Amino acid sequence: MVGELYTIEIRGQEGWKAIEDVSLSPDGLPTVIGEVTYRGQGIGKRVIQVLIVKAQSQGYSMLGVREIDKENHALQKCFMVCGFRPNAPIEKGTSYCRRY
Repeated sequence: MVGELYTIEIRGQEGWKAIEDVSLSPDGLPTVIGEVTYRGQGIGKRVIQVLIVKAQSQGYSMLGVREIDKENHALQKCFMVCGFRPNAPIEKGTSYCRRY
């Protein structure tokens, strides 16, 4: 799998702080804001929106998320708001995709 890796950083009082990373590849789009402090602030949504634009500019015909846990309603909602739709049930959740 070939892709691009990006670091998500937040600017704070003490400078920039890495809070997570995300990759963009034809094989999948994993993104999770690991630190609870930064969840629910729209950061993940904005990151997904930026990656959608980047993927379109690189000629992607679709973006996929391998699996979102069935209990992770916030992440499901985040991807749905960004235009992703459930694709197929997986062992512990559902895969999602967005086609262009």
